[in-house]
Amino acid sequence: MQTPDDNHGAATAPAESFPTDPTGLPEAGRPQVQVLGHGDTLHLRVAPVAKRLGDTTGRMLGYNGSVPGPTLKVRQGSEIIVEVENQGDLETTVHWHGLRLENRYDGVPHETQAPIPVGGRLTYRIQFPDAGLYWYHPHIREDYTQELGLDGNILVAQMDDPAALPEDAGPVTYACPMHPEVTSDQPGRCPKCGMKLLAVLPGTQEHTAMDDSHMGHAAMDHAAMDDGDLHGAGRFLVLARDGVPEPNLVWKDTVLVRTGQVVDILFDVTNPGLWMAHCHIAEHMQSGMMFSFNVAREGADR
Repeated sequence: MQTPDDNHGAATAPAESFPTDPTGLPEAGRPQVQVLGHGDTLHLRVAPVAKRLGDTTGRMLGYNGSVPGPTLKVRQGSEIIVEVENQGDLETTVHWHGLRLENRYDGVPHETQAPIPVGGRLTYRIQFPDAGLYWYHPHIREDYTQELGLDGNILVAQMDDPAALPEDAGPVTYACPMHPEVTSDQPGRCPKCGMKLLAVLPGTQEHTAMDDSHMGHAAMDHAAMDDGDLHGAGRFLVLARDGVPEPNLVWKDTVLVRTGQVVDILFDVTNPGLWMAHCHIAEHMQSGMMFSFNVAREGADR
């Protein structure tokens, strides 16, 4: 495990050097919905824009000219290529929040990639194993870049959604992530734990079952309000808050922990690599509330 240092949020310029003048900048547009199929390529450009806020026009940062950036709509199980161009104020990365993807594309500066310099480009290959609503954002100086507009949403349509199924998908089986022996030919909830049954295409068990070798129990205890985020090593269930069992067993990547509260989680660790955990309140993370942890490949020496 690594402790916080300058690497996770290193900036190329001190705060006082960030420009504020919107003169001559293009006006920020409305975010577009971009529907992307398996194998499609998305071009994502970081650049300053002028944004009208009440009676004031301010200088902000946008993805593809909008604040927030485009909403990406994809199918569960698909993979896309994202080509990022940085024409912003400082070096950047793109983190795909909540997605379980290959470690080198997680967007953590100096750990999973070198930062993208101003004027530079980088290509990401993004996978979508889980249905749900996710988002993307930079992982350098979030207190500046993210707060000024660099974020966007990702909608991953689940496999049992007719619009998301491949034409040749065939029959779909539904299984419980906690109790893989519980299956059904119809969507519903597990009678043992209440979790939603997830769709599994014929011949696959894609991220459906949990076994003891991948599970770990942890408790989050904080003296100040915290928004704890565990990067793409896996996902977790909130088991209890201050000893009270959590009735809503759903997969999460982030949990809000109140001042003085203890939250117990069950962490399903499925992805090898060096991952980051941190508070997702930008000012807290920038002040050092972060650490790294390593997930060894199955069978590797620990």
